[in-house]
Parts: sequence; structure tokens; C-alpha cells
Amino acid sequence: MKSNINWLFFSLTSFIFNILFLNLKSDAIAGDTTVVQTLRFDTTMRSGVFLFPTDTSKKYEKIIMLYSMRCKEGLISTSNDRNLGCGEWDYNCYTYVVDSSQTDSLRIVQNSHLISNSGDTVYKYTSTPVWSYVQYKQHNVIYSNIISEDSASIGFGNASLNDPFNTSKPLSRSQYLWKASELTAAGLTAGNITSLRLDVLSPGKTMDNLRIRIKSTTQNYLDENNPETSGFTEVYFLNTSLTTTGKNNFNFYVPFNWNGASNIIVDFSFNNSSSGIINSVKGSNDTIARGLNTTQGDSYLNGNGSLSYLKINPSVNTLITDKITVAIWVFGDSLKIPANNTTILEGNDTSGQRQINIHLPWSDSNIYWDCGNDGSGYDRINIPVSSIQFKGQWNFWAFTKNATTGIMEIYLNGQLLASGTGKTKLIDIKKMITGMGMNGANPFLGSYDELSIWNKNLSASSIQQIMNKEITNSHPDYSSLIAYYKLNEGSSDTAFDSSPNLFNSVIINPAWHTHRGNTLYKNFTATTYRPNATFVKGVYTSSVQNYPVLDSLISNATSVISYNVINNQLIVIDSVYVWPARYSYVYNTSGLKIDSIAITPQDTIFVTPLTYYQKRPMRIELINFITPYGINLNLDGLNGKTWEFDVTDYMPVLKGAVYLAMEDGKYQEENDIKFVFIEGIPPRNVKSISQIWPSGTWVFPSYFDIYTNKYFEPRNVILSSQATSFKIKSAISGHGQEGEFISRMHT
Repeated sequence: MKSNINWLFFSLTSFIFNILFLNLKSDAIAGDTTVVQTLRFDTTMRSGVFLFPTDTSKKYEKIIMLYSMRCKEGLISTSNDRNLGCGEWDYNCYTYVVDSSQTDSLRIVQNSHLISNSGDTVYKYTSTPVWSYVQYKQHNVIYSNIISEDSASIGFGNASLNDPFNTSKPLSRSQYLWKASELTAAGLTAGNITSLRLDVLSPGKTMDNLRIRIKSTTQNYLDENNPETSGFTEVYFLNTSLTTTGKNNFNFYVPFNWNGASNIIVDFSFNNSSSGIINSVKGSNDTIARGLNTTQGDSYLNGNGSLSYLKINPSVNTLITDKITVAIWVFGDSLKIPANNTTILEGNDTSGQRQINIHLPWSDSNIYWDCGNDGSGYDRINIPVSSIQFKGQWNFWAFTKNATTGIMEIYLNGQLLASGTGKTKLIDIKKMITGMGMNGANPFLGSYDELSIWNKNLSASSIQQIMNKEITNSHPDYSSLIAYYKLNEGSSDTAFDSSPNLFNSVIINPAWHTHRGNTLYKNFTATTYRPNATFVKGVYTSSVQNYPVLDSLISNATSVISYNVINNQLIVIDSVYVWPARYSYVYNTSGLKIDSIAITPQDTIFVTPLTYYQKRPMRIELINFITPYGINLNLDGLNGKTWEFDVTDYMPVLKGAVYLAMEDGKYQEENDIKFVFIEGIPPRNVKSISQIWPSGTWVFPSYFDIYTNKYFEPRNVILSSQATSFKIKSAISGHGQEGEFISRMHT
């Protein structure tokens, strides 16, 4: 007989569709049994080539697979210790054999273009960068009448200082400390400081976004390794030109209330679009380091929910086993967290299990640090933190682990924040990314900078040394630095590694932003020079002119990868970065949209489907065993529980040298698998096994993908004229797609 049959079979997760071609004539005589041992309790091996019977003179009435499972070392997990014996969760354990004489094929429907952050089939774009804007309000204070005024001058030197107005560089940030005793001796009393005067020697370039900020402090000098970067009160913000020599007034739009007892730090910053002539001022040598300056421009990566991430070079992972430190500067989006879950870094092993993960934060305002996994789960510490510690400002985070001592730690801005003990699971990372979780999960909502990875758990002092300085070979743990991404490229899709290893990494959909003067936080240089300053307390008749100004930020670019199918292979033919031609936006300082600007399209991409077939040696699934929930589970101690499965129909592939493997849940419990061949007359003589659709975890289609024939489409199967009967077997699991709980119709 010969006929064509169409099958359309909708399943949920796991698929085996075997046609068994049978001839019912057989003449074997019952006899002995043969046992083939494959996986064993006393080994961790979960795959290998095993020798099955090859004597063609023997026939078998039954082939029974004895599938035994026990909890690890026969132990029982409890709610207090969930990793003693069986795993906490239920996992798919796929056990399969390979028939290399046949081929599995899976139809793949791939879009002709992969466009990040877009599901559009018609995509209008421009190759010209698109900018978004933040609208700030600057303040010009004009005094029309002086009612009363007192002043206190400190410093009468004639040194010519480039700082704090060093416009030979586009960006600058400077800080100076004045002691309370100096202010008092100069005649300043407690109360509102209303303005500051500096003595200009030589006017130069205009300073855009000139900010003056002040804070009280207990410090007596400034440390270039630990500058003050937060807690300031902004008193002056205005695009400023110094047009005359001599005393120049900087009138405060918000007075600073000095308590009369604290030292104060005055912070100056600006950011210009280009360099120019320096505005030099008169200054004095104080002999003690009471000044800090930095003019080093710096870029960083912005994630902010887009599929933009840093794909860490795999060579980094090979150098991490039992000790690690991850250090990174982070700025969280004030509007989006903690309302959303975020991941700043994650790494998995070859089985896809989490080996390293940092939630910064999770939606419960906790910082989670996960590191190390032995197959039964990962080590974790976590701590709840206040909002200012993860959003609205730059913070420096460091995460450490030493699996030998069992100590894991979290540091914030150089100080120990949380620690845990008994964390001894080793680290086995095969893939690691920064900017989101694996497969796009929980993208980080904000920006990040200065990522360093070490194969040592750094001490607090070592972490403090890298917080505000670029890492050099003078660092005491420099030999343990395995990757250092400064992220200063600004316009590249490569993050260059500044460690000795040169493990450059790829940036997917890079979204580069540039620090502004007031956010510079590293590479300060200490100085004993300070500008001559006059602090003024006054009462005035005044007016304040408020000016809206726009600060531009380049918008996140979109990655467009173009594909074609050549010789049944999906080939990348082009990869570019463009910007969607929709709107750019103007935001206020709180991050809310207040205006929009239409973007003119340059061209249009039409996304069309491409079809091709993935192929591999035929993999035949014998059993998909979903492991039981492990808490308080006792699978008969060291003996384990045994299930018997009749696999007689698989006789054609259980011959000779056979590759057998278990996937997915293979590390959750321990397994022992034997095959018992019972000689005798078989119920039917199986001629061959052919698979209609491939089995196992090759793809993870949704129910809709299957229902619409994107995967497991109808196929024609030609039945052999040499067979007398046929059998179709299917293995279906709804695990992972709620198939256990939702009614599905299969045809």
C-alpha cells in the first residue's frame, strides 16, 4: 500500500512525532535478558556513547527502560535548606538517543530585518542622528538696590589660576574648601550667603551651564581619591561670560545658609560644546590640598529600557572560578525605577542556569547579588535601599564573592552595605552581558559607566581606590584585573578593554551619552591653590530673570540587521545603526515630556518573511520526565525510585554504539538508566522510525506560533509499501506555556 497523509499536530513545548513502520511477522523464541547500563547514580555524566546489543540472530519480546531517580546523595531538602537534596522546582529532563543516519529538519520563518525595539513591518528611519533635549531653567539675578551688605575676603595672592574656569577644555569641575575659622576670621557671620566674587585676571570663553554649588563639610582638606559628588545646594546656574577684569559677581538665585561653624566646599562646573581661551583668575597658595580639578571629558552607555547591552568577551568568563569582584558606576532613571524590575548584569552557564546576576534594583527596592550555582540553585545576598541609592544620581557599586571563605559582599560608594556567609558555590560562567538580563529580560533603566571585573574579592580599601580614579598598574590588585571597560569610546560598537588582557567586547545597539560638567566624578587632581574669594551677605531689591535653555542628548540608535537565505543558510548581509523617523522629545528636569519634534524620514524598510530549514542528526526523545517538587521529597534515600517504560518500538535505533543524553534538569537530581532486553517474540517487527517534526528544545514556540503553522507546519509523509501497519507516537508537554491550566484544542 502507498498513500500520502497530512498531519497538523499542535503541541506546546516538547515534540516527538515518530512513524513506526511495522511488519507483524516474527518467529523469535523466548530466552535470556540483556541489561545495558547507561547513566549511573555514582557519576555526574549525563551523556555518552553506550553499546547496545548487535547480535542480529536474537530477537526481543520487550525492551524496558528502567528510569531511576534519587535526590542528591539521598538527602532531603527542607524549607530552611532548599538545596540539600532534590531541587526546589520542577524541571524537564529530556532523555534522547541520536540516529545519525537520518536528519531532523525544522522550518524557520525569519524576518528579513531584525530591528531593535521595533515590531513594525514598515519602518521609517533616518541615518542622521536624532537628539532629545532637556529643558533647564537658568537664573539671572539683578540687584537694583543694595539695602545692606557685608563681605569677607579670603586670599590675596597674585598667582594666575586656570581653574575653576578652565575653558581650554569643553568640560570642567572644580572644588575648593574654606574652613569655618577662615570665614570667621575674615568677618563672615552665620546666615545667608547671597553672592560670591572672584578676581578675574583675563576673560576668555563663555561658560555654558556654569553652576556653583555649596555644601557644609567636616573635612579639613580635599582628597582627589574621594571627592564630594553629592549633597550640594545649587546657588548659581547661568550661561556666563566674564567680560571684565577685576572682581566679578556671581549673584545667587538661592542663598546658602551658613551655620557659622562648618567648613564649606564650593563646587564650580560648566560644559561647553568646544574648547576656547581660558578665563584666568587670581589665586593664593594655601600649602594644604584644599582644591580639586578635573577637565577630563567622559562618555557612558545609556540603556533605559532599550535592547542595548554590553556582550562581555567570553574569555573573561574562563578566568573566574571561585572569586570575583564586579564594580560599576550606575545612574538609575528616576521615573522608571523601582516601578520596574531591572538587571544591570547577568551570566549563565552552558545549561542556561544563572551563575551571576545583579538586580539594581528589583521592584521591591532591594539590591540582589547572585553568584555561583552548583545546579541546585544560586548563592544570594540582598538588601533594601533608599531611592537615592539607586536613582537620580551617579552611584558606585561593587559586588564581591569568595567561594573559599563563603563571603559575599555589596559595597555602595566605597562602603560595605551588605554581606553574607556560607556562600561556597563555585562560579562557572559561559555567557555574560551588562545592561539587561539574559534574553532581554529586565533591561536596566538608566545609564552605566566604568565597568571592571576582577578574579579576586577586593577589599574595601581596594574598592575605594578605583572609585574615583581610572585603574592603573599601581593598584595593589592590578594582577587580578581581568577586564576594564572605561566606556569612553563615545561612538563605537566596541568596548575596549583597558586591562592587560585586552578582552574587547561588543556593544549591541550602543547608546552613547556624554557626562556634563556637574556629573564628572573621577580623575580629580588635588591642588594647594585656591582662587581669591569674597563671600557676600546682603539684602537687596532684586529681580530674577529665568531663561529656559535646552541641553541636547543623542537619542538611542536602532540596530538594523538585514538577512537573506542562501543555500538554505540564513546569512547576515548588512548591519547598520539608524534612528526611527518619528519624534524627538523635549523633557523637563523631572524627565517628563513637554514638547515633541517630528523627524523627517530618509527611507523605509519593509520587513518580509524568509523561510529556511535547520537540520541536524535525528534526535529521538525516549522520555521527557518532569521532576517532582523537591522540598521534603524523599525518593527512597540512596536507592531512588524507579519507573519502567516500554521502549520496544525504538528497537531499530537501540542497536550498536548509541549516543544517549539527558538535557535541562540533569543537575537537579541524580539518575540511573538501564535498558533490559528480554529475548522472545516481539509483538511486531519494527522496520524503521521516521520523525515528522524534531523533538526536544530546539525551539520554544508559543501556542500561537504553532496554531498559525509558523512551527510544525503540515507535512506530507509517504508510507512504505513494504509495511503492513503503521503507528504514530506523540510526546506532548505543556510545561512552560500554562498548558496544564489552559484548555487547548489539538488537531
